[in-house]
Amino acid sequence: MKHYFLAGLLAFICTGCLGDILDEDGSLYSDTDLLGTWDTTTTWFILGGDEVHFNEMRFCMEGGKVSLCALIASPGTANEFDLLEDSASPLKFYDWSMSEAGLLSMRLEFEVIVNIGNGDTVTSWTNDYFGWLTLTKQSMAGEAEHESFIDGIPDESYAGEFLGIKRG
Repeated sequence: MKHYFLAGLLAFICTGCLGDILDEDGSLYSDTDLLGTWDTTTTWFILGGDEVHFNEMRFCMEGGKVSLCALIASPGTANEFDLLEDSASPLKFYDWSMSEAGLLSMRLEFEVIVNIGNGDTVTSWTNDYFGWLTLTKQSMAGEAEHESFIDGIPDESYAGEFLGIKRG
């Protein structure tokens, strides 16, 4: 499940960037600069050793607005998975906000059916992310904190960093 959480985090951090942002040279950054494919790396600092995850995000134009079209976890491997489009995706709901200063707040909600003993039970994961983001036309970088809850009970809490590079 952590792969889904990490992929979701990167996607919605970028999606939260939409709008007008100042670029490094002081020019106004347009949301259309996100169009295309981004390769991303997330490193989470977890007890027992850091975890590094690679993901891919594809942004396209839909209805006159830039939107996230695909979020691929573990691209190019046998475990490749599109969190947004795959019918087996456990993502059920998301909400995010981005301040003008670059503070991101995001909530992802997943739902999974788990077979326990004599029957199935539905388990829900809620993940809250918050952190700061720096975005340019060819890269994104930032630090974030993560808290997760299973059926409303606190589960994990950790911090990490991410980096995205736009292809071409």
